[in-house]
Amino acid sequence: MRIKNSKLWLLTQNQGLRELSLSGNEPQRIHHFIKNEREPVKVRLMYIAQNKYIWVATQQGLYVYNPSTGESKKYIHSENDEFSIPNNSVWNLDEDKEGNLWISTFQGGISYLNFN
Repeated sequence: MRIKNSKLWLLTQNQGLRELSLSGNEPQRIHHFIKNEREPVKVRLMYIAQNKYIWVATQQGLYVYNPSTGESKKYIHSENDEFSIPNNSVWNLDEDKEGNLWISTFQGGISYLNFN
């Protein structure tokens, strides 16, 4: 659960990301961008970055959601891409003062994403 810009963001295990307005003027919205047709996605945590993007760490990859546009993307490990995340099981996310996102993974080590 995070509060940002008069919005309450709730990350759920089975029902996606819920957005609630704290002003009470907007209806609740549910964002179902975290999905896998074969099995439930095991979410670990949510992080709201300085650029307002919402990052969701899961055991099946890293998701990013842009609340302004409604667009989302999933990042997964690829043996053929040296710039992919080192492991699909993402355990923690943090951001440094320069706005880089640090990603820690299970048995894959730590990597970072530079937004510049």
